[in-house]
Amino acid sequence: MREKGSLVHGWLRKAQSDRVAMEASFGAGALDVACFHAQQVVEKCLKAFLVHAGKDFPFTHNLSKLVAACAGLDASFQSLLTLVEPLTPYAVELRYDAGARRAKGFPHCGDEPAHDGARHRGNLEGSRGGGEIQEWAGRWFDRDCR
Repeated sequence: MREKGSLVHGWLRKAQSDRVAMEASFGAGALDVACFHAQQVVEKCLKAFLVHAGKDFPFTHNLSKLVAACAGLDASFQSLLTLVEPLTPYAVELRYDAGARRAKGFPHCGDEPAHDGARHRGNLEGSRGGGEIQEWAGRWFDRDCR
């Protein structure tokens, strides 16, 4: 198995790649895809922290559950909850059109979300595109991972 430090840096490198993809998607007007990549940025930063702390993380894309796991080790993570909650649905549900989601039994299968630009833009702005979490994680790792 890879060394813990290497795993942490691997998660953070992938988060950075997702941030680049998020920014490119946002620039192209593909807001639902930008939200997916914002969710991925946050998920990978949280998992990097858990790996660094030596804690197994749940197999989930639910950012609230990952924040709770992190907050169990460092209470300051709790402050991130309102930033990340709106991004969780983009992990799986919104990668597929409404018909495909209904066929697979996903909840929340109302109107086609890929075209709900105002909601996507609001979620990106509310979460700051995952960038605030990525910057917060970077400061944490700079401070505690020397």
